[in-house]
Amino acid sequence: MTPIRLPLLATHRTKYIWGVFISIFCYGAYTITNHLTLFTPTVLPFTAFEKALPILPWTMWPYLTSFFFMVIVFFDVRNLENLSRLAYAFLTLQVVANLIFIFFPVSIPRDLYPLPANIGPVEKWMFNYIRTVDSTINCLPSLHVADCCLIGLVYLKENRGKFVFAMLWVALVSFSTLGTKQHYLWDVIGGIVIAIVIFALAFSRYLVIVPSKKMALAAQK
Repeated sequence: MTPIRLPLLATHRTKYIWGVFISIFCYGAYTITNHLTLFTPTVLPFTAFEKALPILPWTMWPYLTSFFFMVIVFFDVRNLENLSRLAYAFLTLQVVANLIFIFFPVSIPRDLYPLPANIGPVEKWMFNYIRTVDSTINCLPSLHVADCCLIGLVYLKENRGKFVFAMLWVALVSFSTLGTKQHYLWDVIGGIVIAIVIFALAFSRYLVIVPSKKMALAAQK
């Protein structure tokens, strides 16, 4: 099989710009499909675990961390090839997931889980904000989980010492999607599976990252 050759996306100076760009692209694509319904969404049955799990207001905090780590990872990852592969993986993930959202939409009945009466004012505001801007569709796969899983997996190539911490964070975020009643358990599983598949493709030997001539000359000096 002939390897696919893709350019190295960023330098150490421009990688932060790429981080912001990809974050905006991810948010923009999700926002469009989140309010674009071409087909009737499917409502899935809850598993016994989900039925037994009440809405947990505190899980909103880890749920929100994914938005920050999507940018922070571009500051933390040092190897430019790893960063480029991660960027390509992120962009591929958004395209694939949003196509699924358009043609095979899944909806979750959040109205079955009203906010508790004793919820704090800050958490109440955050819940209401998320539930206002984020419709009940775009469930399967969970991009929250998939994005975080990609971030965690890159540390297999970048920093094994941080990998365990990253996976614990992924597990916490995954649980938070259930505790906030934003996703089904199947969404979590789907997000993990699609992230692993895209990561494996992006970091395979069949994808070759090629630096530009300008970068190659600079490295030789």
